[in-house]
Amino acid sequence: YGTWAANALIAFSQSGGLATATTTTNHGVLPGQWFQLAGNSPAGWNGWFLALQGTTGTNLEFNVPSTIGAESVLGTLVASQYTNAAIPATELLDAAGVAAGDAIALAGDCATVVRPEPCYVQAWSAALGRHAPPETIVCQCEEVSRADLIGVQPPRYLDRPARMAARSLATLLADGEAHPDQIKRLTRAGMGACQGRRCREQVACLLAEQQGVPLDRVPAASLRIPVRPVPLGVLADWHERAAMTAGWDVWFGIPTQWTPYAIIGTPEEAEQVVGLGGNMHV
Repeated sequence: YGTWAANALIAFSQSGGLATATTTTNHGVLPGQWFQLAGNSPAGWNGWFLALQGTTGTNLEFNVPSTIGAESVLGTLVASQYTNAAIPATELLDAAGVAAGDAIALAGDCATVVRPEPCYVQAWSAALGRHAPPETIVCQCEEVSRADLIGVQPPRYLDRPARMAARSLATLLADGEAHPDQIKRLTRAGMGACQGRRCREQVACLLAEQQGVPLDRVPAASLRIPVRPVPLGVLADWHERAAMTAGWDVWFGIPTQWTPYAIIGTPEEAEQVVGLGGNMHV
C-alpha cells in the first residue's frame, strides 16, 4: 500500500491492452500497487487498476480489457486512503472495504458475510505476497507452495525432470490466459480434501497478479458438489429397519440381498438363501 495525494490527469494513451495515464505532477504510485481513477469519460478510464513496471514519475501504466477510446473528460488519480495517518493501513481493514470510523465485526459463519470487492481482495493478497517467501503454502491440503504454483510444478511426491522444472506460469501464458482449473490439474492446488474452499481465492489472486489483470478477469474455478460439507443422511435419507441397524456389518444396502446376522450359521440361513434366490448373501 502506498500513500499519494489526488492528482489531476492530463492525458490518456492506449496501445492494445496496455494503457498509460499521465498526471499533472509526480504521483508517487509504485509498480505492483493498486490505484483508482475517477471522473473520466469514457467510463472505461475509471476504476481500480494495477500499476505495471512502466509506472514512474507522471506516468501510470496499466492493463485494460478492451479499446476505450479518446478521453473527452479528464478526471483525477484518487488519493490513497492511507494518505490520512488516522486510517490504519492494515490488510484486514482494506479487504473489508471499511471507511474511517467504521467498526469490523468478525462473523462465525463466512456465508453470512458480504463478500468484499475483488479489488480489495486482490490488494490484500498483493500486500501479503510482498512479505511471503516462495515456500509459503497456498494450498494446505495438497501442500502446494507459492513457488510451485507460479512455477506450475507437479506435486512434490512426483519426479520433476529438467523440462518440467523449466516450466512456469510465464510459459503457460504464452498460450493464453490461465484458468484456475488448468492450474489445478497441473499442480493439484484445489484438489485436496476441502476441494479448494480454502485456497480458491489465493490461487485466483496469484493468477491475476502474475498476469497483471484485475481479479474479476480470472475465471471462477469449478466447484465440486457438495460445496459445503453435509451429513450423509441428508444425501441418502435412508430409513432402514431396526434389524438392519443391528446387523449393519453384514448388510450390503439391498434389503433383498441381506441375511440377518442372527441366522447366520443356523438352518434358517439356507432357507433365507433359497428365498433370495441365487447365491447373493453373506
